[in-house]
Amino acid sequence: MQVVMEFLEHNDFVHESRANASINELEDLFFAHPKSLEIWRALPHVVLMDATYNTNRYKLPLLEIVGVTPTNMTFCIAFVYMHKEKKPNYTWALDCLKSLMDGCMLPRVIIIDRELALMNAYNSVFPNAKGLLCRWHINNCIMKKCRSSWCIIYPLWKKLVESTTEETYNITLAELEQQLAGYPGALLYLNTVWLRPYKEMFVSIWTDKFLNFGNHTTNKVESQHAKTKRYLDTAQLDIAKSVKRINEVVNTQYIAIRTSIGNDLISTRHRFTLDKELRTHFRNLCHSVSIYALEIIFKEYERSKYVRPIVDNCGCHVRACYGLPCAHEQAIFLNNARSLPLESVDKFWKKLNLSPCTPLTDDCTPLTDDNITYEVLQKKIDEKLKSQSRFGNQNIISPSTTSVGEPSVQKNTRGRPSLKNTIFRKTKIDLNQNPQAEDPPNQDPPSQNPRRSSISTYTPDCVRSNSFDLNQEPDRHSSCFNHRQPIYY
Repeated sequence: MQVVMEFLEHNDFVHESRANASINELEDLFFAHPKSLEIWRALPHVVLMDATYNTNRYKLPLLEIVGVTPTNMTFCIAFVYMHKEKKPNYTWALDCLKSLMDGCMLPRVIIIDRELALMNAYNSVFPNAKGLLCRWHINNCIMKKCRSSWCIIYPLWKKLVESTTEETYNITLAELEQQLAGYPGALLYLNTVWLRPYKEMFVSIWTDKFLNFGNHTTNKVESQHAKTKRYLDTAQLDIAKSVKRINEVVNTQYIAIRTSIGNDLISTRHRFTLDKELRTHFRNLCHSVSIYALEIIFKEYERSKYVRPIVDNCGCHVRACYGLPCAHEQAIFLNNARSLPLESVDKFWKKLNLSPCTPLTDDCTPLTDDNITYEVLQKKIDEKLKSQSRFGNQNIISPSTTSVGEPSVQKNTRGRPSLKNTIFRKTKIDLNQNPQAEDPPNQDPPSQNPRRSSISTYTPDCVRSNSFDLNQEPDRHSSCFNHRQPIYY
């Protein structure tokens, strides 16, 4: 572990670790690249979190915490190796994260899948942040749980989730209940697991009441998982090599983000200058708002021709959800031949620089304290988290003197264990032994030289039973369906 700590110190990572006091082995490791912190302190508005697996030989889950830029790009904020996915571990990791934001704005929106321990942790660490559940994970869980009725559920469920009024929601829900009258188990599952406890976290009528900047899924963090694993290349790396390759991921990402921000500052889409009306309409926004936001505003501009300055016709979805001028607002400015004011755009879309963002004013203002450096951040996180360490008030690990050993290989991981292997193990069936079974009647006798696949293709009666599905694997998340639970056909 000396190599790991020395690399983190040498490359100015802000990091914190915990070890098991009895056997002195590393259990949890939090680390954040200085370039990631630069971006996050400038753009702290949205946070997405999810754990991934098979990234190291110790089988430690890797929690990736990512953010979103106004140019619609994803950036890594921090990484956490954890020996357990429980509330104390998540709380410790999020406390480390929060310590980095001293004097800066805290996240406004946090998006996760239904990982119960993580939900409890962020509610205690970031109580003012709005929490959203990933719609993609919800759909995936329902599809696996209610396979036979999924074709009936999906079109109505999609309409229900995207309901923008309470009246539409109630009508669609009643229609869904009517269609699922023959599937009482599926209807019970939808109501008890998703709608009653969590509908405010994924149905549009509730989620669009506050700013989420168009983020309704954790697809961005899932995409980051794939990119990280491409750099890691194998699941047999130790912590030192994994951290070095993650460092390469962040460096590449940083260059791409700086480039995208620079392009938005100097370039303009041709469609915003096609005629005099458009040039006047977008005059104050070009080069001051991200092009991705301008594209959304342009779509609302086209809607404004039909909506006109009437609030009831508009719905104001873009204003409430994205913080951008909606159709009826733009119609008012068009009728008066006035340009859209820059103040009508939320500060998230106007942040085309990487100066830290403070919560003290309505606009993002650079911090005046020039002493906020890596050393200051590391000292603050060390002082705050020293009492939470498994070593009590002992000094934080030093790269030159640490005696902490490598983590032990975790046996009870939260990955995707093979259901087929689990079944064979429970039934004590030897997959390497050719079963002695009588030849079925009315078939030719077996050849003296059986095919190589004859053993592997054999399926015992206990596995051939309808109670098992060898093609289905349990999901890694607590939100997803467990193969020990019933399936509602």
